[in-house]
Amino acid sequence: MAKPPAKLSADRQYFSAANESKAYEAGVKHVSICKPEYRSEQRKQIEKEGWFKKLQKFKAGIEGIISGLMRGLGLKRCIWKGWPGLQTLCRSECGCFQFEKDRHSDIVTGLKQGIYHVRW
Repeated sequence: MAKPPAKLSADRQYFSAANESKAYEAGVKHVSICKPEYRSEQRKQIEKEGWFKKLQKFKAGIEGIISGLMRGLGLKRCIWKGWPGLQTLCRSECGCFQFEKDRHSDIVTGLKQGIYHVRW
């Protein structure tokens, strides 16, 4: 990468002191990887900090979006050829996902305001 990200979050299985130190050496300011098994008091304090929890929640949200794309829109297998085909498919699927998300939020907002009427 030309420029390292300011923040990094990963799953518990990627934790190692070497991975964490490499990320900090590369210029990442906040590394949020939970340590499995035994944690010292210092490590527990780090994992209780707001930025650490916020990055873990962000990671969980991204995983939810990926799951929604895979299950809801069928983004499991790309039948288009090559890297440009995969990029096009991902862009179109993400656009559809965003459209559905916006449409759903408009419907919920409308229901709360009493705008939408259901006809049977």
